Amino acid sequence: EEWIKDFSVRRNLGSDENKVVVFYNNHKWEDTTYIPWLLHPRKIEKIHIDWRSPESYMTYPSKAANLKSPFMVVVNRIADALEEVILSVPPRVFFIQGDEWLSWGHQSFLLALQKKGTLILRNYNNPALEFLPASKPNQNAPCGVRPAIVYPTGLNQNKFDDEVWENTDFMEAIASKAALTPISKRRFSVSFIGTVRFNRKEMVDAFAQVPHQGPIGRWNSSEVIKVYSNSKFVLNGRGHHSLNCFRLYETFMSGAIPITLGNSVEGAYTYFFGPLSDGKPRGVDPKTLPWIVVNSYSEGADKVKQLLDKPEELDMLQNRMMDWWERTICLMRKYIHEALSDTCRLSQ
Repeated sequence: EEWIKDFSVRRNLGSDENKVVVFYNNHKWEDTTYIPWLLHPRKIEKIHIDWRSPESYMTYPSKAANLKSPFMVVVNRIADALEEVILSVPPRVFFIQGDEWLSWGHQSFLLALQKKGTLILRNYNNPALEFLPASKPNQNAPCGVRPAIVYPTGLNQNKFDDEVWENTDFMEAIASKAALTPISKRRFSVSFIGTVRFNRKEMVDAFAQVPHQGPIGRWNSSEVIKVYSNSKFVLNGRGHHSLNCFRLYETFMSGAIPITLGNSVEGAYTYFFGPLSDGKPRGVDPKTLPWIVVNSYSEGADKVKQLLDKPEELDMLQNRMMDWWERTICLMRKYIHEALSDTCRLSQ
């Protein structure tokens, strides 16, 4: 609760002794933007490793072993050869990006990391993949077992100017409802910025009759947050491989209300974020989510038309959604900072 209610609780993490080293690949937006934001206000030292190059990733053990600061590893693919290399010097935090590609493969590697005390953060909640249950230190796991965490996809750097990402105070502000324009006072009823692919045309057509629309279709990417911050609702089509999509989180950060498909088993697992404390896959009841979750886009359009005439109800929905978002992000940060602050020496 302290993490949620008082951002000042984290400010003492900004000292030199709380520095964290991040091994990263430098070709994904998360490496340079989203992860530093989650680690804020810790000071960060970045070490570039090309996880696709044996010549590069074979330097990891020696570099990691000589570090005095806690460190985390960020990857977006796990090659078989990487498993032994990373297990030789386990990181405090192992952050897997875009792991919709990762299903049953590498499960034994992830379980081995858990046994060594590493916190694992996964981007996609795969209902077929089980982890170890969380436990206190014991003979088999000297540092205990930290739960695997399913974390929100995050934001696409292209939607902000570089100077915005570097302004951590601004990033903190837009992550809280205090800085947001109330839904009832926004100009656009509904917006969607992106390519209207064949599987998104039905979505766009269903909302064609909703009045006071904002931009729909391709747009200047740097204007996305400005548009969404002035929109009541944002359409969210499927991502490349699941219901999960960058746009959902861009919508949260803008304080607009997402409209998503997913009143189903797939939706239940897609929209779960947090610890898998018992190691078992978990889902949520989509009806409990603080945004619009529907079975069809036509149903979504009808719902939006009804809500547009109820400004007080819209503002209440926005407040519920932002409370949920703040708690979700604070929970991610809490687990990460606890893992980085633990004095236990990870087993090798």
